[in-house]
Amino acid sequence: MRDTLIILGICIAAFVVGGYLYINNVGPAATEIPELGATAATPELVTETAGPVSFSVISQGTRASGISDRKNFAVRSELAFEDLWQKVHGEDGEALPKVAFDQYQVIGVFAGIKSSGGYAISVVSVKDTDTERAVTIAITSPGEGCSVTQALTNPYQLIKLPASNLPLTREYIEEIRPCS
Repeated sequence: MRDTLIILGICIAAFVVGGYLYINNVGPAATEIPELGATAATPELVTETAGPVSFSVISQGTRASGISDRKNFAVRSELAFEDLWQKVHGEDGEALPKVAFDQYQVIGVFAGIKSSGGYAISVVSVKDTDTERAVTIAITSPGEGCSVTQALTNPYQLIKLPASNLPLTREYIEEIRPCS
């Protein structure tokens, strides 16, 4: 009986600690991108030239299952990428793409939960200067009177781009999509 109570106590403690870690997103978190003009932690890589940075879209959609707020993340490791991918795709079965994090990083942009369809978020440009890597993000809303899906949406986009040690900044562009 005493052994059973000890095991039960350990199980309850493990459940409570696991729940706390899950709810508070403790784990291999990605770095959130600060507002324009602020700085963030940087990797060891060096950007050699200033100017536009090419990038490719890894994933985008309207149903980021595990991130409900308007947030943006810079991911510089496989473990953090796996964690972010799981938060975006949940159990939808989409395979995790391979990213060589010694050469690339991933940026994820999230619009937050919206009350209907017609919303989108995307990276418009990435530009390196001598002092920072500026990410410009467009958030698109449906125009007045547009016919949209009447369901909660959560737009997101994940991009892959060359890694850099420059501090990341972000700037938002708010757009309204006219009805067609």
